[in-house]
Amino acid sequence: MDLGQIKRKIESNSYKKIEDAAEDIRLIWNNCMQYNADGSDFYVLAQNMAKKFEEKFLKLSKEVNALTTDVKDKSAIEPTLDERRNFANCLYEITKEELGNVITDIESKCPDALTTNSAEDEVEINVDHISPAVFHEVMAYVKSCCPTDGSRRKKKVATTGRVNKKSRNS
Repeated sequence: MDLGQIKRKIESNSYKKIEDAAEDIRLIWNNCMQYNADGSDFYVLAQNMAKKFEEKFLKLSKEVNALTTDVKDKSAIEPTLDERRNFANCLYEITKEELGNVITDIESKCPDALTTNSAEDEVEINVDHISPAVFHEVMAYVKSCCPTDGSRRKKKVATTGRVNKKSRNS
């Protein structure tokens, strides 16, 4: 085991948890200290690297936990009526490619929120059926696509069909 192997495993998503990668890194430092004489340059270097690693890993773990907590907290919050209306209105501002991304994302994560009418080539998005976590994720994407200057972008209407975006709010 060496840092190069760990890097390759990280890049290929071989680790299921960050702790698994940390264990492999700790193994490198422990092996270095085990197979080198106490007080040797390599032993001292491994000791220092282990200490720095633990400090940085602790900081990273705290940041990840804080970020995860924020995401979990926000994703559990039911969207307000205004957020739903804003989402529906923003759908009219984005390009058809961006709208396609939204529909694909909703279809994979909350298929109950979509009603398709293949005879009329329509898709209806029922915002009330989108889970809070998916809503906040999709809303963030839609907001990133919306023009920020308040001007409406002209959408090109497909000649082969149309996409009907509706929001049923309770």
